[in-house]
Amino acid sequence: MAEAVEVDATARAFIATENIVGWEAHLRAKGWQPIQSHAKTYVLAGQACPIVTESILSEKFHLSVQAEGHDAATAAPLLELH
Repeated sequence: MAEAVEVDATARAFIATENIVGWEAHLRAKGWQPIQSHAKTYVLAGQACPIVTESILSEKFHLSVQAEGHDAATAAPLLELH
């Protein structure tokens, strides 16, 4: 999985003012979904392992996640599988 966002003039304006929260809100208003959302779709469709996916996402975002067993909700808190 990979995430790409076009950095256009609007994006550069948000970045220049260090308004990352505003940029994310702008992107979401235009229909953008974060990588976690896409990953959850793949996991729920059975196309990706929740444990491996969570491991990749937590490594990417420098979060420490301890999987305790193979329960998806426990092993994949970033994906918010309940």
